[in-house]
Amino acid sequence: MNQYKIVLVGDAEIGKSALSFRISNNIFLSLYKPTIGAEYASIQVQGCRFNIWDTAGQETYCKLLSTVYYRGADCCALCYDLSRSSSLKNVLKWFEGIKQLDKMPTIILIGTKSDASIEVELSEIKEVEKQIQAKQSFICSAKTGEGCDEILQQLALWYKAQDIAFNASDEYKIQKMETQAKRTQLKKQWCC
Repeated sequence: MNQYKIVLVGDAEIGKSALSFRISNNIFLSLYKPTIGAEYASIQVQGCRFNIWDTAGQETYCKLLSTVYYRGADCCALCYDLSRSSSLKNVLKWFEGIKQLDKMPTIILIGTKSDASIEVELSEIKEVEKQIQAKQSFICSAKTGEGCDEILQQLALWYKAQDIAFNASDEYKIQKMETQAKRTQLKKQWCC
């Protein structure tokens, strides 16, 4: 079973911990203590194991996280609170840390707290989505569960398709190398 590292990134108090807990346990807890560093959860979806890293959203951890927790990520989920427009603007700041990585992970954009009063305009979401080159944008509510399962379901589909394409490509390369080796061997036999 293939494993994928998913890192939840964004401001403090936007619902990253609630989202992680909802996805991994299908439960909403209304009281959370602030994440210090990162919390970790693991879940299996459609034959894929997702290791979810819920990172601290405090400004002091921003630069530290980019070198420690983002490294080796297959996907960075940039999260914002739909009821707080400043958190969407700050997604660009968090994205700067991700851009420093040697290998760029898949980027998705997640709007949390869709059950609350929405303050963010669709045009603003689309603009940020374009700037961070997000593969897709999701809207969810950890409180009601709306849209939470869809995130990992979609990631599983993408990664399974990517693995199939990668394996097919490897198989083609092996066949090509075997054919070239046979040709070389035949040339040597007929050479002298």
